[in-house]
Amino acid sequence: MSTNTVAGVIEAIAYLDGTWWTFEIPELSTESPRGAGHRIVAMGQARKLKDVATAARDVAALWLDLDDFKGDITVTVRDAALSLWGESNSLDEQAREKVKEAADKRREAVQTLIANGAS
Repeated sequence: MSTNTVAGVIEAIAYLDGTWWTFEIPELSTESPRGAGHRIVAMGQARKLKDVATAARDVAALWLDLDDFKGDITVTVRDAALSLWGESNSLDEQAREKVKEAADKRREAVQTLIANGAS
């Protein structure tokens, strides 16, 4: 391997494959010996989704013949269930903010009533 490093951004597209996360790095590809438009794409696997970026960094370094890939890895998940999970997390966060806002309004209403002499 070379002693060079490279900085950049690559995208790893991950999907659940059995109990493993498989990922592809479309930017890192080459012509296949089969020809006719066939391509070989850099791929790898990780046990957990949180480990995909690290594994993709290692694959990129190997593919580019580098000691280390110092660039950023963007992980995109191709899984409808995970996409829905992410949306539900976002909605849950919004709901919690609304509940907090409602509690603040109730507190303000009680303070206003007390200030006006209500018991």
